[in-house]
Amino acid sequence: MEKIIEVKAKVSVDDSEVDRVIDKLEKVIELEKELQAIQSSMESSNSIDLDGHSIAKAVLKANRDTY
Repeated sequence: MEKIIEVKAKVSVDDSEVDRVIDKLEKVIELEKELQAIQSSMESSNSIDLDGHSIAKAVLKANRDTY
């Protein structure tokens, strides 16, 4: 027989921490848009055919290395 237990909790988060996370998410979104533009440009010129996943991993690694 299953027992369902409801738990309520109050969590306080420092506004500066929330702002930092939001800033990082905005940066990721910005980088993703740039990545899509670069990939689209590369595909239209047919000069290099790169896997989007590989490009995204490289961008994320570069971004991670800067922090």
